[in-house]
Amino acid sequence: MRAMYACHLLKTVHDLAMPPQDRVAALEQGLMKATEDKNAAIAQAERTSRKAGLADRLVNGLSGENKRWSDTIAQMSITDTRLVSSAVVCHAKSGLVFVDF
Repeated sequence: MRAMYACHLLKTVHDLAMPPQDRVAALEQGLMKATEDKNAAIAQAERTSRKAGLADRLVNGLSGENKRWSDTIAQMSITDTRLVSSAVVCHAKSGLVFVDF
């Protein structure tokens, strides 16, 4: 009889102890999921930050190229004008005359 009572008491204690263990397991599972989500968000933030840095470098590089190209075009315009002027002077000095028939 005592053994039966002890078994019944042990089962009751086990049943009472089980639901908190289940709750703890559910909470641990939720914590694991939340930790995975947090780590994924941190990784995404790092990737986004790295892409933003690359985009910033690209924009700054292109703005420098725009200035360099503008300066080169201005210099070529001056050189082109001088080239045409030099060709006219050389032509005049050579005495060649073009006649249209």
